[in-house]
Amino acid sequence: MKSTTKILVVEDNVRILKDVAGLLRSSGYEVREAATGNECLQIIAGDKPDIVLLDVYLPDTFGYDVCRQIKSTQGFEDVCVIYLSSSPATDEMKITGFDVGADDYIIRPVSDKELLARIRSMERIHKTEKKLRESEERYRIAIECSNDGVAIIKNDRYRYVNQRFVKMFGFTDIKEAVGSHVNCIAHPDDRERLAEEIGDWERALQDPRLYEFKGVRKDGTGLYIEASITHMTYDGELVVLALLRDVTERKQAEETIRELAYYDALTGLPNRILLHDRLTMTLAQAQRTGRSSAVMMLDLDKFKEVNDTLGHAAGDILLKAVADRLTGALRKHDTVSRLGGDEFIVVIPEVINKDDLSMLARKILDVVRAPLAIDEHNVAVGSSIGIALYPDDGTDIETLMQHADAAMYRAKQSGRNQYRYFMEDLS
Repeated sequence: MKSTTKILVVEDNVRILKDVAGLLRSSGYEVREAATGNECLQIIAGDKPDIVLLDVYLPDTFGYDVCRQIKSTQGFEDVCVIYLSSSPATDEMKITGFDVGADDYIIRPVSDKELLARIRSMERIHKTEKKLRESEERYRIAIECSNDGVAIIKNDRYRYVNQRFVKMFGFTDIKEAVGSHVNCIAHPDDRERLAEEIGDWERALQDPRLYEFKGVRKDGTGLYIEASITHMTYDGELVVLALLRDVTERKQAEETIRELAYYDALTGLPNRILLHDRLTMTLAQAQRTGRSSAVMMLDLDKFKEVNDTLGHAAGDILLKAVADRLTGALRKHDTVSRLGGDEFIVVIPEVINKDDLSMLARKILDVVRAPLAIDEHNVAVGSSIGIALYPDDGTDIETLMQHADAAMYRAKQSGRNQYRYFMEDLS
């Protein structure tokens, strides 16, 4: 086999050295010889080989130390080092050899055919690696085979994108995308942040980082993108490398899980878990600021009659309508939650005075009892509301809920479609 591959054989046993060197020369390799570790390093410094066949035990040093020095020298990291030892080797010795950078470990005696086959195997691997290194760095990522969108960015402009990027964002072709501003794929809400992330050279020079942003396709449809941002050298310039993955399905699944975990499936209102979180936050803030807060327990009057006469489907329609009406009657920072059945909780984080709170309670009573058309029937139900105040009626969630519930039952006993504040005699 005619080959220009350069092999350096390092062996202090002259007979073995000549045998191996002769075999390699007869197989078409360009061969150099060395008997010591120092001589090996001197030869490499003057004429870099492709492969080094290295004995483990040398007169002046260990082969492991020679291998370590070769692999740690800039420009020689790609030299293939194969241990060729006539001494038995334990697994620990082999592991040590590989740890310092060796590519293979061959124990003599070994047949000429096997030795040549293993050298040729390493030769093929290193030739392939050399070709990859000499190619433009963008191809080291196998860009066009990637399932991720790949973009190379310089000065906030796309210098290169792959076909997956084009398809992901709905461009006609690569030419349409190249030269575009980096923000063209970002939702308006995320454009400024995207530019900051990609334009942050100090961060780009650090380890690759992941972050998510909301993207937009050319046709205006939205998607969620997970981006890995790092840097590379491209055409002799330092550029930003972005690997983009469409995670829309994952985000939608996460949102569905979140909805199931924290929101009532029928009305879309916060459930008990989220209500507890909101109340915890409300009470913590109220304690810091010294302000009053309120918990309203609301129960629909005669809801069972609607279910019994018109059916559960009509009851569900009514519950959703009540949820919408309650949400519409409250401020953005107030919370309305469905506990289950026809029970609702309203959390008012800040109460200025009781008059305002009473006015809100009357407003809720009015909006709830407004007639609703269901299957050609005009349905009207009232509600009973119990109110407990923080800190007057309790300083913890359980106490406030119990006292609001007690006040609600007093409202029902008083004729329904009314509100009542908690009083000590109710407990």
